Amino acid sequence: MTDGTGLTDDTTPRQPGPGTVRPVLSSGPVARVAPERAQLLDRWGEAIARFADADEGRSVVVRGGDLAAGRGGDVVRPGASVLKLFVSIAVHAAAASGDVDLDEAVLVRHLPRSRYPSVLDSLAPEHALSVRELAGLALATSDNRIAQHLVDRLGAERIEAVAVSLGCTSTRLRSGFDDASLDTNARANLTTADDCARALAALQGDRRLQPLAVSLRSSLFNSRILSRLPDDVVVSHKTGSLTGVVNDVGVIHARSGDLTVCYLADGQADAACTSVDIGACTRAVFDAWEERQR
Repeated sequence: MTDGTGLTDDTTPRQPGPGTVRPVLSSGPVARVAPERAQLLDRWGEAIARFADADEGRSVVVRGGDLAAGRGGDVVRPGASVLKLFVSIAVHAAAASGDVDLDEAVLVRHLPRSRYPSVLDSLAPEHALSVRELAGLALATSDNRIAQHLVDRLGAERIEAVAVSLGCTSTRLRSGFDDASLDTNARANLTTADDCARALAALQGDRRLQPLAVSLRSSLFNSRILSRLPDDVVVSHKTGSLTGVVNDVGVIHARSGDLTVCYLADGQADAACTSVDIGACTRAVFDAWEERQR
């Protein structure tokens, strides 16, 4: 499906609510699952239960091949900086429709200011970055000044429309990334783990979005999904953090095939402990995914 954004929706339908681990098989009913596939789903389910069963504020979705499992995948939660994934995708969608020139140069001094640290502080005011580079840096560095510039250019309504075109109908960009918005309305930007998985699938499947996939692989924030994985495993991912909010969504480029894992957690009293739990859950589902090939 296309809606003028220039991007195609090839994502899966929305999954049921938070009550159960959800095995989804495109090849047939659960009752016909081969034993080794059933064992994989069981191991995923055990890892998901350890992560989410005791905390209703946690959502997780796992997808690999035509298999999927999760808990609370359709529960709407604060997205924090994960919403920058949708912003950068929308920039490339606008370029595909001819409304944005990815090669246009933007001077650092023309970008919004912030009292918070920014990668832009290391650059000269007259340094020029292309729109393409800004969209990538918004993901790799999660820079709020850059993200706000892109939101200002496109508008929240257009960014939400691109999200809907990808099947991400629960995602809402209702606040910016400028200081005033972060001070007063930071929790207004919403998404679901299912929506994040759809966005990642669209990004991985559209060659025009491959520069963004490269940027996601270059993320500076690697204390969650990546924390327990082997050092040689590459992950394309985006984190998001607010007080009580601990998010990380990404694609693990495993030897036996890509594995998508999306975590959204709200009401977390100890962000460091939640990050450890994300790392542990990821390692368990990753090991199950890789060991099925042996």
